[in-house]
Amino acid sequence: MSDQGDAKTKTVGFLPIDKVQTLPGWDDYLDKSIKLAALRTETQKAKNTVRQALKLRLNENDDIDFATEGDKIRVFRVFRKQHQGRRTLDLSSSFREQPFERSSEPKGIPRDWRRPYPTTWTP
Repeated sequence: MSDQGDAKTKTVGFLPIDKVQTLPGWDDYLDKSIKLAALRTETQKAKNTVRQALKLRLNENDDIDFATEGDKIRVFRVFRKQHQGRRTLDLSSSFREQPFERSSEPKGIPRDWRRPYPTTWTP
């Protein structure tokens, strides 16, 4: 487990979707978020294909990864995989609901929507 001194962010808590879907910009955010998630999945698939090709060409048995840096790529060996712990902090009681003028009914996440990207996604 990582020391909090090393943390880049700290979770404040969680809110149910029905409480935040009335915020201005939520519908636009939701639409773009779903599209971005699909693009991340496609990007990760393409990166995995390149990663496997590099592994074969470089005769690497260990896990490797790469990052684009200008006109070249940096290839590096992965020593350990990241694991993320999750803790629930419900913020519902401290969320002040204020009615916002909207042109349409609020939309939540579609019922048949599933997370289209792996939870173990590596940037």
